[in-house]
Amino acid sequence: MEGTLWAFVPAIIAIVLALVTKQVYVSLFFGIFVGALMYAGGDPLNGMFTLYQVMSEKVG
Repeated sequence: MEGTLWAFVPAIIAIVLALVTKQVYVSLFFGIFVGALMYAGGDPLNGMFTLYQVMSEKVG
């Protein structure tokens, strides 16, 4: 995913959702989840696990 236009998809989704819904935090979380889902190969369960794993490493 590095070096391709697909890397912009989560950011574009987050920005568009934030502008449309006016809920920035929900939109950012959804954009992060889409990025984790793409990183996990499209598997939703593995995407949630990847999201939890990366967020727990970065936050705590």
